[in-house]
Amino acid sequence: MLLSVLLNYSTAATDNNLTLDDLGMREHEQDSTPFKTTGDEDFTAWQVLRSELSEVAIVDCAYLQGMKLKDKVPIAYCTDERNIHKIHSFIPAILVRVGKKQWELMDENDDNIKEQLEWDGDHDIGNMVGMYIKHADQEFCEYFQSLTLQLNKAVAANDDTNEVTPRRRELRKRAHVSMTKAATSMKKRVLERVGEDKVCEVGEVVHVPLKDMDKAKVDTGNLTGVIVQVDKTCSQARVAVKTGLLKSWYVYHRLGRITGSGNDVELNGLSETMANWKTLKVITEREAAQNESMVGGQGKGDVTCNCKGACNTNQCSCKKAGRICSLACHRNNFKCVNHDRGD
Repeated sequence: MLLSVLLNYSTAATDNNLTLDDLGMREHEQDSTPFKTTGDEDFTAWQVLRSELSEVAIVDCAYLQGMKLKDKVPIAYCTDERNIHKIHSFIPAILVRVGKKQWELMDENDDNIKEQLEWDGDHDIGNMVGMYIKHADQEFCEYFQSLTLQLNKAVAANDDTNEVTPRRRELRKRAHVSMTKAATSMKKRVLERVGEDKVCEVGEVVHVPLKDMDKAKVDTGNLTGVIVQVDKTCSQARVAVKTGLLKSWYVYHRLGRITGSGNDVELNGLSETMANWKTLKVITEREAAQNESMVGGQGKGDVTCNCKGACNTNQCSCKKAGRICSLACHRNNFKCVNHDRGD
């Protein structure tokens, strides 16, 4: 909520004609901290990290590449691509390195994950630094602090001037009770459906359901993987499969839990995946389904054949790749015996 209010106030700030490029050309202040304080303020996690950042450090590509796992760095993040050169288009945010080429973008309180970023790609962190992700210099820190002061004054003034009538106070109280009751009831129904012990743990084998558009008709409807990361604050987990690390995070109730003796990493051939998940390539659900598919996945697939025989030798590209022939292969070839794994 703080971010949204700050953005509204920032559009009316008197220094909204400044640019981060202009600010970046100015020298850093020699003060030990970039924030002026009276001693009674509550600083955000972003402000604390910025105060701890070395005066000579500049957050750029080289700095990010040198970060260790779980290291955090404060940045200025662009939220309005149309006004990228305006300072009010940027907000304070925190980058956390969670993998060799993966970062998480957190809010200024380091509470909520706003986005997951990778190093490579047209719209990923490697190309965003210097344009959408910039070093938060002294001027930006002062700009952010001025907006925080404006917000605090506005909140205080609103509390003093807006008195609530007894009737409205009673209506709000009843609404709060009703919403709490509804939330409790919803939580109870979910727990009854998925089980009261539905808390995912690292190392647990789960099923990730696939959308119809991401798999072929003959493929299974789930991906079998192992949980490698858990965010208990947001009730989310990240899953790795044999062919890579799935890009998305999943809320607990979306994952299918494997119970009994089947919930075994070694039994499902995921021991190596669990041990080396940080080095795996980040892939989508469709890519994972395609890698595990017997017909090349959704669509035509990357392996087809035009055989006129039985497709029972390695001369058949499908047979050689360990896949069964699909509708994209030979037409009217009734001699093919590679159309069913049981044949």
